[in-house]
Order: sequence, then C-alpha cells, then structure tokens
Amino acid sequence: GALREMDLAMKTITVSEADHEYYRLCRDRAMVRLYFRDYAGALDDYLKLPSLSLVDNLKIAMLFKKADNNKEAAKYCNEILNTDITAYAGYACLADVYANVGKYNSSIKIYDLLISRTTKNPVYFVDRAEYKKLAGDFKGYEEDLASAKSITNVVKIDSNLLENIINP
Repeated sequence: GALREMDLAMKTITVSEADHEYYRLCRDRAMVRLYFRDYAGALDDYLKLPSLSLVDNLKIAMLFKKADNNKEAAKYCNEILNTDITAYAGYACLADVYANVGKYNSSIKIYDLLISRTTKNPVYFVDRAEYKKLAGDFKGYEEDLASAKSITNVVKIDSNLLENIINP
C-alpha cells in the first residue's frame, strides 16, 4: 500500500516542483523497497537521484553487488573514496566487492591501505582478519585479532555494516 501511494504521489508532481519533491520521494521509496527486499526497485530509485550522499553510494554499491554486477559496485565504492579518502565505508565496500569474486588478497591489500592512511581502529583489523582467514592465512588472522585486542579489550568479530545497509 505504501509503495502504491508513493507511486501515485510521484505521478501528481508538477514540473515546477519536480526536482526537490520527486527526488525526495525516490529516496523514500527506495528505502521502502529495501524494507520489502525489492532490491532491483530500490536500485532503480537510487539511480534516479541527481546527487548522492556517501550512504547512497554505499547502498547502490551493495545493490549492484547483490545483482552480481561487481564492476558497477566497485565504481560506487570508489566514488565514496573519491569523496573522502579516509572513509571506512569506501574501503569496506571495495574489499567486499573483491571478496565477492574470490580476490581475498586484494581485499586484504585494501585494508592494508586503510590502516596505513587512518588512525588505528580495531574494526579494521577484525575485518582484515576475516579476509585473511578466507585467503587461508590463519596466522595472519590470529595476528590481526591480537592487534584489534591490543587497541580495545572488547572486540566484535562479526561486522554487519555492509549487510545492514541494504537490509533495514
């Protein structure tokens, strides 16, 4: 029902108010579509937006990844990094896209770059540890977990940022 009402509202917008209201409704409808797991519809709505936030770029990247279009997903991950070279979301996004095609060593190198460019955060080491484990580097996995624990005593192993971004 909500989607039907939004569709009707979008059809009634006049040309003079189209820019602001239409794009606001596109973003809102995309969120409703994400809630109902209509990933293709949500992606379509996000791609209509003339300007994208960092979060929009991350959602689009994860939606393209879900659609097995890793090339387009990487493009939007890179857009996050072009906006903010220290944005954790951009590195996590790009590493996830590489891991999606089995390039775990590339994912590890992306986290190496993140760790070298920003302040040390235990989440970065935990994330990199997971890719090391997937690559078969169990010693590196343990070392990264130890590095994370040296920063804080409470280390959360499972990060859900990327999954939660398109599953509200």
